[in-house]
Amino acid sequence: MKYYTLHIKDSGAIEDYDEKIINGQKTHICKIYDDVEFNSLNDILHTTDEYVVNEKTLKLFQKSNIIPYDLFPAIVKRKEKILGPIKTTKSYEYFKVSLLEPKDLVCYNWINFNKSEIKVLKDGIEVCNLSSHEELFIYIEENKKISKQINEIHSLKISDKEKREKTKNLKTFFFETKSITFNNNFDSSIDMFKIPFYSWGTYVSERFMNLLLENKISDIGFAVSQKELGNVWKPYFPIIKFE
Repeated sequence: MKYYTLHIKDSGAIEDYDEKIINGQKTHICKIYDDVEFNSLNDILHTTDEYVVNEKTLKLFQKSNIIPYDLFPAIVKRKEKILGPIKTTKSYEYFKVSLLEPKDLVCYNWINFNKSEIKVLKDGIEVCNLSSHEELFIYIEENKKISKQINEIHSLKISDKEKREKTKNLKTFFFETKSITFNNNFDSSIDMFKIPFYSWGTYVSERFMNLLLENKISDIGFAVSQKELGNVWKPYFPIIKFE
């Protein structure tokens, strides 16, 4: 079984977006970069965490087995030259696909935490290996309490030296995911999924990758191992294993 991380190239990238109600429906107004290096009208546009796709790509999403997502109409606005330096803004119909990320997403039930390397760190020192998805939220709640204490101390009318002294032992927890091992509950029919909290990646099946390639979806890439990623990105894309 093989899954790949999907990478959208930034030759067509969204700089900013707004939301408006048009004909009674929430619509995303997406502003593409005003730069020839980043303003191509690709089939999938580069955004920080979601997907802005054209109708051709949406049909491929809809015929595949993807984890639950919200779908909204989107209008992509791009400045285009009409005469010399004079530009006009043109609009194009797209769709915004937002993969759902609730804390109880089914993907977390696929993880064997005993065989995965998800380290809990405090002040740079390893505390333990995370034993369950539920345990993650215990640490998150603890971080909220610690952050509240720190903020309360910083609001006191005392010297900066006293503030540093009072907060020096108040350290929040951090998490570092080295590898994820999926258990026998993993749904091998799934074509596209995410595992928020543990990876920045969007994972696609080989059949979905081939579908995108066969339909010549523009300016996308795939990686199957960390070696194919730049050094900056490797810590955020853990090794994926299957039982």
